[in-house]
Amino acid sequence: MHFDARADTGDTQFGSLFGHGTPMRRVIESGAARGDRFLQVGLRGYWPEPPVFAWMQ
Repeated sequence: MHFDARADTGDTQFGSLFGHGTPMRRVIESGAARGDRFLQVGLRGYWPEPPVFAWMQ
């Protein structure tokens, strides 16, 4: 379970795989958490670009 106002599931940030907007994606891609068992609570305001949103779905 991830409590945050933003999803932090971006693919890259300023050309890097690692940044404050990418950690939840890295956690899921690494296998440390299963994407189908990952719950985010508190998301608000910003919705990611269509490719990132599609990955999240």
